[in-house]
Amino acid sequence: MIIIIDGYNVLKKIYPSSGSVTEPQRNAFINSVSRYSDTKGHKTYIVFDAGPSRYQTRENKRGTTIIYAGAHSTADDVVTMLAQQYKNRECIVVTEDRELQSRVKEHNACTIPPLIFYEKMKAIQQKSHEYIEHERSTLTKLSEESNPELDLYFQHLSDQGQLKAWGQKIDDFQKDATISKRRTGGSPLSKKEKNQQRKIKKL
Repeated sequence: MIIIIDGYNVLKKIYPSSGSVTEPQRNAFINSVSRYSDTKGHKTYIVFDAGPSRYQTRENKRGTTIIYAGAHSTADDVVTMLAQQYKNRECIVVTEDRELQSRVKEHNACTIPPLIFYEKMKAIQQKSHEYIEHERSTLTKLSEESNPELDLYFQHLSDQGQLKAWGQKIDDFQKDATISKRRTGGSPLSKKEKNQQRKIKKL
């Protein structure tokens, strides 16, 4: 599975009240995605605008490629280029940018909202016993390994108001995914819808 993440678009959904995304938040997110991708065996790209150089730069972390678009292109351009590169592979793009969604769908990529991707990623982390969610929507670390950036990431995610919003997003997405059941005459899923559901189940 190829996963392409629209970096800042996703981070702004995870940290909606923090204004601009901070470096610790970005690093914590990269660490979390890298662990998830390593566990699942996915080939993952996280794409950010700008970066440390005027030119596009790349770095690898546990099978995840982090790309900074530089000054000569945008993250959207890079995401679209990657979607085109993997048009004959199973590919999911994580973004809520509608224009970008339209662009990558032209290359047969499936799109998924950021918070749905987060929920899938969190479930995998819970199964591996790294973190567990308790009754009051707080996240408690089980591993004794010191990782301040990842701790910061999950501290922000434990905000009850944000978790409530995620729950609504997930409910809405699941309703959309099963829309065929409410169609007149019980029409089956289209080939495109079946393909999308199949890809999402592999996350």
